[in-house]
Amino acid sequence: AKTDEIIRDIETSFPNSSTRTAPRNSVRVIWVSSSAADSAPHPAIDFTNMDYHREEGIWSKYLPSKAGNVLHSAEFARRTADEGIISLVGNFVTNLQQNMPKMQLAMFKLITHHPKKGPYTELFAGLSLTITEHNDGGWARKDLVDPELGRKYWERSEEQVKAHW
Repeated sequence: AKTDEIIRDIETSFPNSSTRTAPRNSVRVIWVSSSAADSAPHPAIDFTNMDYHREEGIWSKYLPSKAGNVLHSAEFARRTADEGIISLVGNFVTNLQQNMPKMQLAMFKLITHHPKKGPYTELFAGLSLTITEHNDGGWARKDLVDPELGRKYWERSEEQVKAHW
């Protein structure tokens, strides 16, 4: 399923189901992204080229897509702030880094985890009692949690899937 379809399903089903009976902070949405989000351009999303009518290279597409996952996480956290849902993003090494220069890959491995720990990240985010709404939608790069950018990106995502709902 496309991320936007999942977003729409989450947005419409969560408030009407488990959050009504589950303990506060026990319902979690884990967004899979990448540390590549931190390398996205400033601004992270070019709304004038969302359909790539101007061709861009693979990294020029990939980096904003990962930033988009963070934007979705932060915006979902804002939209569900009063419902006790926690929205988080995880980070680990995958084979996507196989073509990085060796020095860059070595540095990258200092701040990420081995792929087999990917499920650990999601399990921790989903089950740890130490995670509360203070961790909700958080990310180090401040522009990726900007409310205006998050709202605009979320609405753009909804617009793209409107015909499918």
